[in-house]
Amino acid sequence: MKSLLRKSLLVSLVIVSGLTAAIRPLGSNVLFFLLYPGLMLSLLITGGHGGTVFEDRAGRAVGFVGNVVVYTLLSALAISIGLRLKNSIR
Repeated sequence: MKSLLRKSLLVSLVIVSGLTAAIRPLGSNVLFFLLYPGLMLSLLITGGHGGTVFEDRAGRAVGFVGNVVVYTLLSALAISIGLRLKNSIR
């Protein structure tokens, strides 16, 4: 179980870091929807209008962590399904 969680966390960190780095220069709608959970958390903290400098920084950090949590759960689910399929084929 720990191995699955480590793999999932590593995969999610790579995905979220890459998407977060790419969203500013590209400004793509697809990237926006992929990062939507964290962006919504960020908007809840800042109130949707930017807020103070602290709120802005805290919102970005909480948004990043929120995306990592979501993608960790999705990665764990995908890895778990893949392992079950692999074992059922044998």
